[in-house]
Amino acid sequence: MNVRIEALRERRRRYEVLAAQCTTHYRYSAGGSRHGTTRQVSSVEEYGCRMADLAREIERRIDDLAQLSREIGETIDAVPDQRYRDLLTYRYLNGWSWERIAQVMLYSVDRIWHLHREALNAVKVPGAA
Repeated sequence: MNVRIEALRERRRRYEVLAAQCTTHYRYSAGGSRHGTTRQVSSVEEYGCRMADLAREIERRIDDLAQLSREIGETIDAVPDQRYRDLLTYRYLNGWSWERIAQVMLYSVDRIWHLHREALNAVKVPGAA
């Protein structure tokens, strides 16, 4: 989810750059006919609307990520072993690499992978039988 949110933010930054560079153009409103009425449309306005839409989408995805993080945190908190809770928190909530987790927990990476398998076995998945 973090990757998707960052991609949306990048797209928004791109629109901001485009909006700063654009000019006004004309759009034909009567089915695209040259004989219909024309309306001056600002590219800045169009990009502004796109940026507003992206801002709403980013906020929605951040809310989804926050909810998911809360649920993952609650699931991790239910694991009885503190080492397992720490490892799962570092990996799934903090997004740390295996190497960083090993360094902080003072274990080898191989030992961290072994503990990770044990930790996953200790997880009680909500709603699972």
